[in-house]
Formats: sequence, C-alpha cells, structure tokens
Amino acid sequence: MSPLGRYTLEVSYRSSHSWTLIVSGTDELLVFRTLNPGALRKEIYLTAPKVPGIATISVHLLAKQHVGLDRLFTFKLDVLPN
Repeated sequence: MSPLGRYTLEVSYRSSHSWTLIVSGTDELLVFRTLNPGALRKEIYLTAPKVPGIATISVHLLAKQHVGLDRLFTFKLDVLPN
C-alpha cells in the first residue's frame, strides 16, 4: 500500500451559459454550480488511492443551452500519486 498523498486538479472553463461542474474521483464527488454565466477557476484536492497506480478522474460539464438542453463534456484525467 502506498502512503496517502494528494492530487491537485485545476479546472478552468468559461461559458456564456449557466453550467454545472461535477468532478468524481477515487473516494470523492465534488459539485460546483454557478447560476450566472461566467468562468470558474478552481483547485480541487483529492485523496490518493490506497493502492499504487493511476487514478482516473472524470469531469462532467453541463452547459445550459438556450434551447433548454444540456451538453455533456467528459474529460478523463490520469494522475499519479505524489
């Protein structure tokens, strides 16, 4: 087992619509919402997995469109323990 460490995930996104950002990691689910159009720049700290290896973090961004539909963007990020 590896010692516990921390990941740093920095997400930057700018949109002309309101949107929801969902970040899911090994043991955590973090949700950030903005009701107004604008930008988010946020550092997210996740606990390292207890088993050595690569952890995959999925970032889902749902941007409200004028027609009322959501667009889903998924980013797969592979990170190594510190």
